[in-house]
Amino acid sequence: MAVPVMEFDRVCFRYSDGNSGGSWALDQISFSVEKGEFIGIVGANGSGKSTLAQLMNGLLCPHSGRVTVLGGDTSDKRCRERLWMKVGLVFQQPEQQLFEETVFADVAYGLKNMGASPAEVSSGVQAALRAVGLEPGEVGKLAPLALSGGQRRRTAIAGVLAMKPDILVLDEPTAGLDGPGRQSILRQVKQLQTDSGTTVIMISHSIQEVLALADKIAVLEEGRLAVWGTAREVIRQQLGRGASSFLLPEWLQVLRRLRELGVSAGGDAVTREEALEEIWQLVEGESNERDKAGSLHRREYSHSPSGPPNQVDRLPASGQLDSARL
Repeated sequence: MAVPVMEFDRVCFRYSDGNSGGSWALDQISFSVEKGEFIGIVGANGSGKSTLAQLMNGLLCPHSGRVTVLGGDTSDKRCRERLWMKVGLVFQQPEQQLFEETVFADVAYGLKNMGASPAEVSSGVQAALRAVGLEPGEVGKLAPLALSGGQRRRTAIAGVLAMKPDILVLDEPTAGLDGPGRQSILRQVKQLQTDSGTTVIMISHSIQEVLALADKIAVLEEGRLAVWGTAREVIRQQLGRGASSFLLPEWLQVLRRLRELGVSAGGDAVTREEALEEIWQLVEGESNERDKAGSLHRREYSHSPSGPPNQVDRLPASGQLDSARL
């Protein structure tokens, strides 16, 4: 059996307020990540997502429990001192941390700190920029502020990728970007995972962003791991539990509401296309039932040689009716 590249074992962490000791930011968190997996971690603000990210590369250590990364215990100082080269952490809005005069210099910063040769720095920077969809010859000599918001975000990610981390942790990588910018980042991150086999852990407030990307999803609620599993397992649990549905995308909220109304819906749909197909089948099923009912009604009451006479035919002829009235 393969050894996980990352494992959380009953991890608890709190930010002390100096008096009561503070409330638990994370409480009894347990899960494991296999090499090459894409993991999505979702939850509302204050659910513990960013704290979890900092525990992954040793910036924070648990108060109890154990975090193991690439075979090392993060409570060991010697492990933590080397972990920054193995676990690349991209913070929220990382473009605000760009500080060098050119894009090339900024992406090269980490590589130089690792002691890479000039040739290794040059090839590493070019490969990292291309990995995030930027052409080195076009952007390398530009100042980071000359780039668009999405390009600056990708430059910041390239600075981490240049160090070739075994695990890439992205904390809200699409925050503040417009629709096209978000889609571009998500597409590049997924391609990175599939092309290079890099283990990717992406933190997001929106489950919609990770549904089609992640191999497994963790849902955090108030510092606890509420749900963990594949996308379909997580959606099935979310649809069936009494928790708030705010994390669910709109199309799954529709299916959940249908289930609450007693309609059999929301079985295995995850994507919008699957949900629309399921809803369409429900509509078609209802339409077929109406057609059957209408057909039955017509057979019952319409005049035919083999069926009962039409109700109108049972009335007396107009002359008979007039005579009866007289």
